[in-house]
Amino acid sequence: MSVSRQIKWRGKSLMQKVDVLIAENLKTAGQVLKDDIKGTLNVRGADFSQPGEPPRTRSKRLLKSIRAKVDRSGGGLRLIVGSNAPHWHLLEFGTVNMEARPYLRPAFDRFRGQAERIVGKGFAVRLT
Repeated sequence: MSVSRQIKWRGKSLMQKVDVLIAENLKTAGQVLKDDIKGTLNVRGADFSQPGEPPRTRSKRLLKSIRAKVDRSGGGLRLIVGSNAPHWHLLEFGTVNMEARPYLRPAFDRFRGQAERIVGKGFAVRLT
């Protein structure tokens, strides 16, 4: 007596589900990172920030400009988080007349481990 099994591979369907899950997780990760950056920037004060500190909020223009989006161009998925304020780079990197007041890079550094956990959520593999 012979036993036969047929296995049908639905790779394309599986990859579509994986793509959707990763995109959702990236969106969640982007929101968490965006909230962290905004929390860092939402410090009011009459004094200017010191070199190396995140900029203090004066007009809220920078605070309101923080964006996060999932980009699908180039055949893959990537998370883009940043600002579209015209002066974001002057604060982040400094100028010849002002030392940097970084707020993006420190947030990315704090967030790295958490991002890996968020993006990997739902991908538990069980080998038995």
